[in-house]
Amino acid sequence: MRIIVLLSILISICFTSFAQDGSNITFGIGEKVMVDYAIVDAQDNLIASGNYRKDHIESDLIIESRRFVVPKEGASFIVKFNPEKSVQWFHYIRSYNTPEITLLSDDSSNVYMIGVYERFLDFDGKSTFLGGLDKEIFVAKYTATGQLKWIKRFGSISDESIGKPTIDKDGNLFIVGRFQGNFQAEGNNSIVDMDGWRKSFLLKLDRNGKLVWIHKFDDTGIIVNAVEVNRQSKIFISGTFSESRDFGACNILTSKGEDDVFYAQCEQNGGIIWVKQIGGIATDRCNDITLDNYGYVFVSGQSSDNAGQRSIFLLKASETDGVTVWSNSVTTNTDKLPDFLLVNDLTVNKAGEPYLLGFAEGTELTFNDKIKLSQPNQRFIFLAKYSADGKVSYVDKESIFDQFGYATSMALDSRNNIFLTNFYNFNNFTYSILKRKTELDIQNCTSTSVIIANQESCAGQAMKLSENVIIPHNDFAFQWYKDGEIIRRATEPSYQAMEEGYYSLKLINKADKSCEVKSANNVLVSSKELYAHRTTDIVFHYDPDNYRLSTNSDTDQWYQDNQLINVQGNMLTNPPDGVYKIKRTVPGCSVTVESKEIIIQDGYGIELHKETIDGLGNHCEPFPYFRISTNITGEGLLYRWFLNDQLIPDSTETHLMAVASGDYHASIINLNTGKVYASRKYRLDRKDYLQALPLSKVDNGCGTAAVIKIDDAFATKYLIEDITWKLNGQELPNEKNLFIRATASGDYTSSVRYTTFYSEKTSCNYNSFTHFEKKPDFNVNIGYGYAGSGCKVDSFKVFVEANQAYKYQWARNDTLLNNQTSNELFVKDKSIYRAYVDRGDGCIKETDEISLSGCASDAFAQFVMLNPPVISAEKKTILANEKSFIKAEGCTDVNFQWLKDEIPLTGANEPALELRQTGSYALQIEKFGCKNVSNTIDIIVESILSEEGTAEIEIRAFPNPATETLQIVIPVASVGNSSITLQNSKGETLRKASFTQTTTINLKDLSEGVYLLTIETDKQRFVKKIVKK
Repeated sequence: MRIIVLLSILISICFTSFAQDGSNITFGIGEKVMVDYAIVDAQDNLIASGNYRKDHIESDLIIESRRFVVPKEGASFIVKFNPEKSVQWFHYIRSYNTPEITLLSDDSSNVYMIGVYERFLDFDGKSTFLGGLDKEIFVAKYTATGQLKWIKRFGSISDESIGKPTIDKDGNLFIVGRFQGNFQAEGNNSIVDMDGWRKSFLLKLDRNGKLVWIHKFDDTGIIVNAVEVNRQSKIFISGTFSESRDFGACNILTSKGEDDVFYAQCEQNGGIIWVKQIGGIATDRCNDITLDNYGYVFVSGQSSDNAGQRSIFLLKASETDGVTVWSNSVTTNTDKLPDFLLVNDLTVNKAGEPYLLGFAEGTELTFNDKIKLSQPNQRFIFLAKYSADGKVSYVDKESIFDQFGYATSMALDSRNNIFLTNFYNFNNFTYSILKRKTELDIQNCTSTSVIIANQESCAGQAMKLSENVIIPHNDFAFQWYKDGEIIRRATEPSYQAMEEGYYSLKLINKADKSCEVKSANNVLVSSKELYAHRTTDIVFHYDPDNYRLSTNSDTDQWYQDNQLINVQGNMLTNPPDGVYKIKRTVPGCSVTVESKEIIIQDGYGIELHKETIDGLGNHCEPFPYFRISTNITGEGLLYRWFLNDQLIPDSTETHLMAVASGDYHASIINLNTGKVYASRKYRLDRKDYLQALPLSKVDNGCGTAAVIKIDDAFATKYLIEDITWKLNGQELPNEKNLFIRATASGDYTSSVRYTTFYSEKTSCNYNSFTHFEKKPDFNVNIGYGYAGSGCKVDSFKVFVEANQAYKYQWARNDTLLNNQTSNELFVKDKSIYRAYVDRGDGCIKETDEISLSGCASDAFAQFVMLNPPVISAEKKTILANEKSFIKAEGCTDVNFQWLKDEIPLTGANEPALELRQTGSYALQIEKFGCKNVSNTIDIIVESILSEEGTAEIEIRAFPNPATETLQIVIPVASVGNSSITLQNSKGETLRKASFTQTTTINLKDLSEGVYLLTIETDKQRFVKKIVKK
């Protein structure tokens, strides 16, 4: 029970907003559990180390719900996980004081442990070697499968310490640290140093732990704290120094303040090639040094400026000579020194982008003009990523409330996962969480590390994308699913799920829709009743020694013979005869949980206690087990058990293994008095036999599909390791969820491998099956039609098939509309509509959604469509002194704008326009930002044409006005060569011909208007105006 309580405390305080986050690996629950180092091997397996101290009650270490037996005195440990977070192997290491260890891994995934021990050292309880009273260095090698290959020992007559080691591409180990006196490797003197001062060293071991060389720094003020080696086997170190120090090879540096930072390149024997300095007037600290694959060195730490202001620095320099490429500072408040300001780790990815891990308290951290972090009077952990050119990519912050927290190390894998080791101190317990942060971008579309964090309540599950998922560019859209089906308009990072089912999340890249990342977990929402019973620890029992009834809450309702009675507190002493029970209302659930009943008779009570035992010695087949608790004692007592009021043969013990569901009760017969005392009934249902539960099947009401799932009670009780689904004996690939969506008829079977939480027992298998018979599809199509006439359509009608046997209901934006029960619906907005068609037999079909946005802009919620307006002109050819109009036909409630030659006419905003100029006219209409334009009409406005004087001879041109033909006649006396010319108002010649006495001109192909007819004879010229209709 203590484990469960402590885990509840841990979960409730680890996540300030959401209780469960599968991204993390939890360690507990000794009094002190600290995971402080993590690495990733060549296969992306995670290896972590830490230490723990035991308390006097709990004796096992819990890692990810698995129990590991460890020494009561406490120890250090190393554990390896596969990419799915399952423990592959675990080992512990003991010493007089808890060993301090760091880890390395080579290209073959062998693991090297470098640490410091005191007095003695044993691995998994096997003593390895003894030491003196001082601290000594050890190096151990494990294979990829966790087999201990060898252990090496190094030290001097005084305490040794180590910094951050490294490993090169050939598996050689490089270790830095401090020693005093003669330094021994495997019992042999490697350094003879008799002056008695503590000095720094750098040594190289081969892949078998044999010393290749060791270099000591003779100047005692040089403290080396980290070493790195690149792919070309070049060696680089970092550390601090004070005052004036000789690094060798004429490299002498003098600190600007108390301590300054240095970084340097070393020769293949450890000697200095070049060294560089970083520092201010106060104390500076070097955290780490690391390298990229492009010839650059990165150094991090804390520095002070010339005014003594504290800051964090990150520097990039050339490997060739140490010259700075760029330097970036994280500054603190100028008016206050921080309570805490530390950089805990530095690493760089394959692209040459560095990461900083640290924490601060009592200050504001400024990374750049846009990124500032602060948490007044609280501590926060930060993870900062930089681009290769020194710009801040993002900063991720975790606030730590009401507890002491510390971030210690980080490791990167090839899948954009960042593992952080953290430990927290709360109420004298120290617990650790190994957090997995995942960077999600378009290069990481195959990520399996996207996790839904959730918090369960009677309102369902409050879910959101885990805060451990980092989306630096905000370039993913969200979509939530229930039982594999899309939830419409559930597109936010969080979602409140209230309906029963399994929920999942998909992230879709906004630029590339094919980049989809699915959540690695599904979140189960169970019924209120199941949640209430699972989370309510109701205890009601009879104490035969003190003759009293008690419960574990002082707010329960007490009942005697089904009548509510008044009981103060949580105890009823000397209860009178009757049948007792309690009821407890679960807040927020509207669910009341009842206890079992206890009978008090003649001052005696019988209580049945239900436990669980392994059936026939098989832990995979547990059975409920009853035992009797009573104050009926003495000789001559006969015990009997009943199932559904039927006597169970040979049931004469004070206990019983219950092999079937039903109502159980027990009786005690006092053979001396003939008195019979009975317990109340205790009902066992199918959930008490979880391994025999069938698959749950929930169809969609129409029988066309169903969700088949592992029973919720089973899913919440056990730790599921693997699941296989089959249809008609054929395995369904890629189906690894606890549910499956059945859309085809057949026999569905599941095989689940599971284990019990915190159990060391082997895994069990649970097989179950069910049959699904698919019914014919009930398809309902939704259609629409526009309503309205003229140029504006401002409503539409949506409709489904009309059937008198059906019932209809409409929803707008997922909200049901009252009193809308017809098969059609008229709407005037741009909302999203759908219909629900009730077939009358329990099948309710939901149509697809429909939304006609028309052409109105997003600034308007109304729906509108505009047809091209119809326009007409009274006349197309107009004399300049005539009055004529062009106008819209049957178009109202819109805004008008007349166009001439495609250019808006100023002030021309009425349905009709008086024509004054020749041109091509059109009408533009507008409503709610929607526009449309009519066809064009060409208009000619004629000036008043002039005629030349009256002819001396009579020349006839008729009819005038003319429609199709114009006849011209000249008197006989003037017969001779004559010519005619017909021109339009622009002076363009349309007809030209010669004739004698008479001729006819065809006007059919001419438009209406005024034309000039010129007739020339031998004697005179005649010009006349002709009107064509």
